[in-house]
Amino acid sequence: MLSSPHRIMFPAAGAAALLGVSGLFLGQDFITHWSPLPGLYAWHAHEMLFGFVGAAFAGYSLTAMRSWSGGGFVSPTGSLLLFALWAMSRFAAIGALGGELIFIVPTGTAFLLFLAGRLAWAALRAQAVAGGLQALFALFLAICQLAYLTGSAPSFSSVLLVALLVSVVGGRMIAAFTWNRTHLSPTAARQFRCARVLGDASAAALALAAVLVGLVSVADGPLIGVLLVICAGCEGGRLWLWHSTAVRQDGLLAMLHMAFAWLPAGMSLLAASLYFPDLLAAPDALHVLTVGAVSCAIYAVAARAVARRCGRLRPSAIDGIGYALLCLAAVLRASSADVPAVLAWGACWAVFLWRHVQALGRPLERPVFSGQASNRMDPGVADQLP
Repeated sequence: MLSSPHRIMFPAAGAAALLGVSGLFLGQDFITHWSPLPGLYAWHAHEMLFGFVGAAFAGYSLTAMRSWSGGGFVSPTGSLLLFALWAMSRFAAIGALGGELIFIVPTGTAFLLFLAGRLAWAALRAQAVAGGLQALFALFLAICQLAYLTGSAPSFSSVLLVALLVSVVGGRMIAAFTWNRTHLSPTAARQFRCARVLGDASAAALALAAVLVGLVSVADGPLIGVLLVICAGCEGGRLWLWHSTAVRQDGLLAMLHMAFAWLPAGMSLLAASLYFPDLLAAPDALHVLTVGAVSCAIYAVAARAVARRCGRLRPSAIDGIGYALLCLAAVLRASSADVPAVLAWGACWAVFLWRHVQALGRPLERPVFSGQASNRMDPGVADQLP
């Protein structure tokens, strides 16, 4: 279980996905009474952003660290400490450690600060840009959590930061996996260079939007809608440039591309909700990003960790079913069908949890997320793309 960070943190993410939603229905009285967060939905947003997403990001980034750090890894003791800090943050959010900020802030943010420090140390030693970016995102998540715990920032800006994480880190990873699967033609090289430019433009616009959301009211910031439209256009163009027949022939890669497609869809709907609030509520559009882009990206990446059979990555039918349920949950939640969406969501993450707990009984095979090391480029060196 402790041989790699993803083996303990991916099940933790699955558990957080189930508890963060079921708590809205099953723990209403307890959470409302004991949690230091201002209300049940504030607790839900906190747990999904910093519990669920934080666990998944830690599992991926610290496992992929081997590829860009020159062989650096997290020891079993480090993995256990990481999980313990994550669990302590969950207890702090539910009020088990008291309600005073002097206790809530350090216990709540310790997990993300530890993650940022570990990634930053490895990135400095290896002088790796990819590691530095991931450390920076972990630090920004910790800052957002600190602001959220103290009531200084809305969850809206935190969601945009997580969307930025999908765009930058997820985009580099998908580009690397896709490049591995293509025939490396001059035409493909030009397309990937153009996609990289679009990714940089989208990241800049999305980062500015996240900052503006933290400074002004969403309804009073018309520039935010324009920035979101720019992001949607850039990410849609990026996805189109990556696409090829080879993508459709690889089930795991197709899952990643479908997950990324939720990003421009969510940006477009979020922009529309700002200009036409009577037609589409902002929370529904926001859930297209969280349930769609973010959650589907987590599921698609984690599916690779349990897909290795006979030395090759081969998708499992049960993972495809779980992924389809997650996509269904995103569609249902965007259309305000809350109860069916919760049922689809719960079934999806129950499958996810079962798959990853089951995998603990098998020997760990490497590389975890990419294909055979002899002929594949790992996403940790995505900046070597043409």
